[in-house]
Amino acid sequence: GVIFADDMGLGKTIQTLSFLHSIDEYYTSKNDKFISLVVAPVILLDNWIDENEKFFSSDLNFINGNIVKNELNRILVTQEENRKKREVLLVSYEYLRTNQKELAKIDWDIIILDEAQKIKSSTTLISKAAKALKGRFRIALTGTPVENSFLDIWSIADFAIPGFLGSKMDFTSEFEIKNTDSDDEITEKGNKIRHKLGVFLLRRTKLESLNELPEKLVSNFSEDMPPVQLNTYKEAANLINRIDKSSLGGGLSVLQELKKVSDHPILISETKLQKAMLDDSAKLIML
Repeated sequence: GVIFADDMGLGKTIQTLSFLHSIDEYYTSKNDKFISLVVAPVILLDNWIDENEKFFSSDLNFINGNIVKNELNRILVTQEENRKKREVLLVSYEYLRTNQKELAKIDWDIIILDEAQKIKSSTTLISKAAKALKGRFRIALTGTPVENSFLDIWSIADFAIPGFLGSKMDFTSEFEIKNTDSDDEITEKGNKIRHKLGVFLLRRTKLESLNELPEKLVSNFSEDMPPVQLNTYKEAANLINRIDKSSLGGGLSVLQELKKVSDHPILISETKLQKAMLDDSAKLIML
């Protein structure tokens, strides 16, 4: 299998559809057919069908299992017959969780998880249901392969290429982010995981791929913020040095403080609002 981790907005869905159609052409040339499964957030199921109809023309049949009733039962009853069909069943993660036993009985040719960060936690029922599926080839699509910790990428890889990154215990002992780790040490661990995955992780970023994007503008906030706001902002930013780096909550709390100060420093102080304080916020001055 593979983890297809192109940055958001670079067309992972249409590239995966192109792959499915190329496989369909190959099977058809061998007078054989295949049946595949796509698991995606319910809001994206119709998007898969719309994109397929917009860009491809073939007899490959895409079925929204969340809407078309009894499709799963039909596939189960006629599994051998369906080896001669050309079908892609699309279901939601909730559908996977509630119908996991039936879905796990089917020998899928290709299994695709869209927004695969849904299985970033290896202990959830959805994650366990996904990893119990039987498939000849697995694709995990996610623009954010690491959200909370490096264990996210381990869990996703455990679906796409089971066992490749070793056991969860061994992976944790080698790559867990410790409170004492410097930024360079954390970056080194990330690079080591990326190197270890090699060709099994495909990733492009917008910066690398979209040359037509306008130049990114970076402004120096210190030039705009009044002294009171700037000093409060720096104090809030220094909190990052005192949080638990392995904790998502700690980082979010600092971001929330910075967001408040960026609006107005009074939002993190006990001072009552006074008219003079209108001059203490760059946003209010601009307004």
